[in-house]
Amino acid sequence: MKKWNLLLVLVLSLALSLTFIGCDDDDDDDDGPTGPTETFEDMMVGTWFSGGDDVAPLLIQLQIDSVRVTFNDDNTVDLDQHITGGAWVSNTGTWGIVESDGDIHEFTATYDNPSFTQEGIIMIDESEDPDMMQLEVVQTNPDIGAEVPTVDGGFGSTAIGDINVQTYRKQ
Repeated sequence: MKKWNLLLVLVLSLALSLTFIGCDDDDDDDDGPTGPTETFEDMMVGTWFSGGDDVAPLLIQLQIDSVRVTFNDDNTVDLDQHITGGAWVSNTGTWGIVESDGDIHEFTATYDNPSFTQEGIIMIDESEDPDMMQLEVVQTNPDIGAEVPTVDGGFGSTAIGDINVQTYRKQ
């Protein structure tokens, strides 16, 4: 009888072990029937447009009346700025983010021709409107002495206030 009890315990233990092995959660990027969890970078990929009241007042002062930016999934970026009463000016480069625990993240873009780097913050509030993005960046290379907005400070928290906050709509 002891042999049968021992055998039964071993069989049940083996069955439970196989059950837990089968339930291993190696699929950490899958959140069930809806598919993989979308990252902030995934939300950014695409073409975004800023025009009219969405253009930062600082850009309007610089005679830029609209901006179109395309973030590609290979971390390249295409930037097109329209000069008031003139033509579109284009540039290409690379982009990256450092995600934070909140909705606002660090953002960097380095462009090729002319060569310059921008740093600042970015937000897409998917609970409010996943097709609207806010961006506040300043040129840091070549250094023009501008204060870089931070995640902790938030939008409009630098000495120049919110005149450099740009709103984009996904196209």
